[in-house]
Amino acid sequence: MITPLDNVPVDELLDKTLQAGCRDLRLRAGQPLLTRSCPGKTEGDLLPYDLPSPLDIQQMVYAVMTDEQIRQFEREGDLSFSHPLARRALFAVHIVRGKAGVEADFLAASS
Repeated sequence: MITPLDNVPVDELLDKTLQAGCRDLRLRAGQPLLTRSCPGKTEGDLLPYDLPSPLDIQQMVYAVMTDEQIRQFEREGDLSFSHPLARRALFAVHIVRGKAGVEADFLAASS
């Protein structure tokens, strides 16, 4: 079953990424959610979600950013920061304004 992404929090996606044994998540508009760094598994789409729209990605990422981070990203179009996931992992986050909108990479730094 495919789940629409319009109201899925990024923390839910990150939790499912870790549950799948993976270390990172890439969000690109119009592309399947990509998980990588999965020991013993083929890299690729391991999460059964609909293809994200540019607005889906922007809403998910902005929800975990501070107001100052959002302002900085809006000015510069590129930002790196960290995001903790409920005592399970710390993710290094890099977002950039790409051709199709906001693109985001979440890489688990620790667990």
